Amino acid sequence: MAMKATAGSLRAYLVVAGAIITLKAAHDLGEAIEPGAAWPSVIWALAVWIPIVGSLVIGPAFVIAGCRLERALPAGASWIKRLIAIAGVMRLVELVLAFATRELSAPLEREMQGTTLGPLLGLGIAAYLYRKVVRLSAEAVRRRHALARKSRSAPPPSQAT
Repeated sequence: MAMKATAGSLRAYLVVAGAIITLKAAHDLGEAIEPGAAWPSVIWALAVWIPIVGSLVIGPAFVIAGCRLERALPAGASWIKRLIAIAGVMRLVELVLAFATRELSAPLEREMQGTTLGPLLGLGIAAYLYRKVVRLSAEAVRRRHALARKSRSAPPPSQAT
């Protein structure tokens, strides 16, 4: 039996993952701006900076999405779905850049180990989160419509006998 993601578990994941993404990006930023940091090509510079800048934006946005998830679901959570899709695209860009840098420089390959696994994992997680937000928002919208129909069909309290 598979575990079903709930709004509470998704909310916790978004907040925790957002905090971790932000902290890791801040750490990576500190390493990237060290005085001795140099990259052999523009592709290498992009491979370093795009994930950092993207994570500095996506991480806090995930925290905000987690905090506002309960209110966003009945409205369809379209902005959260877009955020997760953007996070997936960022991971795809990281993956392309990881492969591009791997092809450019074999001597630095040891330094690049693991750079393809992270974006692949992130892409899979983004797809999973997107599906869960779609499912949970559809359920919340159905509940909202059912409550609205129920309240319209119920007789006013003054007419009840």
